[in-house]
Amino acid sequence: MKKKYVSRLLAGCLTVTMLTPTGALASVPQPVVTQEASQEAGQENETENKEQAEEYAADSAAEVQTDETEAAENRTAADKSREQAEPQTTQTGEQAASEAEPQAQVQPRAVVAVNQWIRNGNRWWYRHVDGSYTTNGWEVINGAWYYFDGAGWMVTGWLKRPSGWYYLTGSGAMAANTWIGSYYVNGSGAWVPGQTTGTTTGGGSKNKIIAIDAGHQRKGNSAKEPIGPGASQKKPKVASGTHGNASGLNEYELTLQVSLKLRDELQARGYQVYMIRETHDVNISNAERAQMAANQGADILVRIHANGSDNTSVAGALTMAPSNSNPYLGKSVISASQTLSRKIVDCFCAATGAKNQGVMQTDTMSGINWSSIPVSIVEMGYMTNRTEDLNMASTSYQTKMVQGIANGIDAYYGA
Repeated sequence: MKKKYVSRLLAGCLTVTMLTPTGALASVPQPVVTQEASQEAGQENETENKEQAEEYAADSAAEVQTDETEAAENRTAADKSREQAEPQTTQTGEQAASEAEPQAQVQPRAVVAVNQWIRNGNRWWYRHVDGSYTTNGWEVINGAWYYFDGAGWMVTGWLKRPSGWYYLTGSGAMAANTWIGSYYVNGSGAWVPGQTTGTTTGGGSKNKIIAIDAGHQRKGNSAKEPIGPGASQKKPKVASGTHGNASGLNEYELTLQVSLKLRDELQARGYQVYMIRETHDVNISNAERAQMAANQGADILVRIHANGSDNTSVAGALTMAPSNSNPYLGKSVISASQTLSRKIVDCFCAATGAKNQGVMQTDTMSGINWSSIPVSIVEMGYMTNRTEDLNMASTSYQTKMVQGIANGIDAYYGA
């Protein structure tokens, strides 16, 4: 209300009361007017009152409009603040549980300009054009399947659903038609139980299963894993290995050539054989290789490798086994691994004529520390030594190496 209106209103009052200093009400004398003056005053007051009412109505409307504008601005600011907060789901658990695999679920929310990924800390959620977001369900984004949890956050890693296990990569996209370590996921992204990268073959008249791990793979994996169960020390999961300085052969190629020949030789001797890999294009960490062998019921694990050195004159064969103080393995596995390694290196060198460098005891090898069965790493020779490199690349020398390793396994079992 404006001051002009207030002053006129006060002027139009014929009688006012006031408080005396003692708090009593006192009357103010009223002026004496004639009837004519009273009529003129009444007309004048009527005119003024009409003007005052119109001014008051206009002022009130302006004030109401200002209040509504301020309220709208406050609501807009509040909406913007809510959009920047973490996603909150309004979907019930019953709604979330009713999904098929995979499927998208959508909820209403404030309107935004475009679909977009929203990051909060190290987590992500996906906001739709209408402000909605998926919870407890699948959604296809740019051709890839993603899964969002009950709060709307993107999920990574292994995911258990009623229809099976799924793997969400680091980007959140679901893996399909590929190997995740030793587990295969099909075209729908679901893990296929019982299908592994390895195969067990052979009649097994000796009732023993020998797991053979052809060391390395075409493409290394520099991501790190603990060197043993509960270990704080970590190493790269798997490397692509060394290569021949004369033959040009990669270690992962050489180890598979020898491993496949060893498989055939052991089968001929009555063993069952479980192959960790039979192709170069796998992604299996050293820890996973050790666990795969045990999970398949293998009795021993023989890991085929080749050595390398900055000194190109160094030559010879050796095996690796855990030490007596290995913190990850039981005493029986340690002792059996040492015996297996000694038998193999002695027989290997006898068959090939290679220099016997003996058994190297180590507790830093993931492929040993994660093994719950007797294990030996066979370093067949140095690919950095020209003579040994060319020998190991030849078919005739590979036959000798295979005979030596198989003889060592026979000796271990007392055959």
